[in-house]
Amino acid sequence: MKSKMLLEQFRQEAPGSPYLTGGYLRQLCKRQRRYIPIPKVPLPKIPGLTGDHQRETLLECDGWKIQYIETSHWVVILNPKGLCRAIGKRKQLLAPILGHIHAQARLAELGPQESYGIVLCGGGAKGAFQLGVWKRLEELGVLDQITGVAGASVGALNALLFAQGDYQKAESLWLSFQDGDLVQPNEKLLGNLASSIGNGVLKLCLGGAFPAKELLDVLTDWRENWGAFSTEKLEGIVRENISVEALRRRPTYVSLAAAIVPRLHKLGKTSAFFQSEYAYLDPLCSEPVEMNVRKVLASAALPGAFTPKGVDGKICIDGGALDNAPAFPLIRAGYRRILVIHLSRRKKEKKEKKDKQASFEKKLRKKLTDEELAGVTFCHIWPEEKLGDILKIDPDRTRWRIQAGYEAACAQLDSGFFRS
Repeated sequence: MKSKMLLEQFRQEAPGSPYLTGGYLRQLCKRQRRYIPIPKVPLPKIPGLTGDHQRETLLECDGWKIQYIETSHWVVILNPKGLCRAIGKRKQLLAPILGHIHAQARLAELGPQESYGIVLCGGGAKGAFQLGVWKRLEELGVLDQITGVAGASVGALNALLFAQGDYQKAESLWLSFQDGDLVQPNEKLLGNLASSIGNGVLKLCLGGAFPAKELLDVLTDWRENWGAFSTEKLEGIVRENISVEALRRRPTYVSLAAAIVPRLHKLGKTSAFFQSEYAYLDPLCSEPVEMNVRKVLASAALPGAFTPKGVDGKICIDGGALDNAPAFPLIRAGYRRILVIHLSRRKKEKKEKKDKQASFEKKLRKKLTDEELAGVTFCHIWPEEKLGDILKIDPDRTRWRIQAGYEAACAQLDSGFFRS
């Protein structure tokens, strides 16, 4: 989203919004400080931000202020004591706030407590399994009751398709994948490496030193070189199948893993370098196609395999790395009956910690309060057998996975879960 357009949209929509509160801004700032740490001091004392900068107050809410520094294009959030609690570029702070406003307005219209949500887990090529469950839901005539969607990784792509409600189109798309489509080499990476190595060989032949800096520059350019395989086909599919109108009907979320500033005492843990984010596919942002395509591709950016994407000023990879079953945003949105479609078999062991369903619920209890979880009911669909390699796909495998999902749904879907 172009920053100037974003700023103008914020000026028009944010002031006076009933969905912005001091509590929301406090939580937003807490998360943002993991991306850009700031000292808890008055704004002029932050290095690089002096009191001479011209500041425009974009919003005042419960004593909090959001201000725009015109000379540097930074946005800052001040708490009621006047202390700076978050700082970032326009897209880093204004985009998620606008997304929150749009999501809450749509949810107020839907009344999610009375309808259902669906969670589509990640698992690469195994995602065809979820189409089989979708087929069964269509047979039961309950699709219209499902108004909220959340997905991780390939589940983000399926969430986009599910929001449209066109099963035949989704099946045709999946059957179009051929053997090797997911492992096409990243030509940009290969070209950049070849160029760097070629320059090194030439310099060595001329008696110079190998250009380690040039090679390092290639390896650190995450926008082109952090993925072994091309995302060209996947991006084309997402662009061709995104429907802004469908996203207006069904609130849709995708999970992301966003790079943060590491904490020294947590080094060695995945959470030391990444934080879960839940991006709302916002149909009302000023560039809805471009921004939502980026979010879906970021959620599906399997580390090492596909290139990360920038979302709201953050470097994001596969959402399944931290939350592969993103029920969290649906619960926070107010959904109380949620169907979760997994892509790996459930291991039933004697010890609860080995039980995937128990692990799923334990993770939610860490993120949500008992009050937020009150009245929430889940129905889980698990594959009965292994679905194969996450990067191997062809029409025959896809048909088999769809059928496996259909049969699992017939066997496991609780007849009383959906109200008649």
